[in-house]
Amino acid sequence: MSSLNPSSSPPKSSEAITIKLRNPAGDLIFYKIKRSTRLGKVLKDYASRLGVHQNSLSFMVDDERIMEDSTADMLCLVNGEDIPVRVDQMGCWVFQYLW
Repeated sequence: MSSLNPSSSPPKSSEAITIKLRNPAGDLIFYKIKRSTRLGKVLKDYASRLGVHQNSLSFMVDDERIMEDSTADMLCLVNGEDIPVRVDQMGCWVFQYLW
């Protein structure tokens, strides 16, 4: 007869976790989400709080960009996960003088 250890069971989809979004300056914003919540909702809210367009930011987990339809379960996020946020450069125009 085998006994199951309840602490070794996988997390439930309805279980809430807290994630931290960290900008390059080191500022943190905390979000409490369900594991099945689409992260696009979080990313959109974060961008609107900063007053920038969502496409100007990159949200990274394990050096891969988070897609809008990803969930915490799909990315194997744990409670207290720190997600770095990068500001993407949107085009560049360089004017060079030729003497």
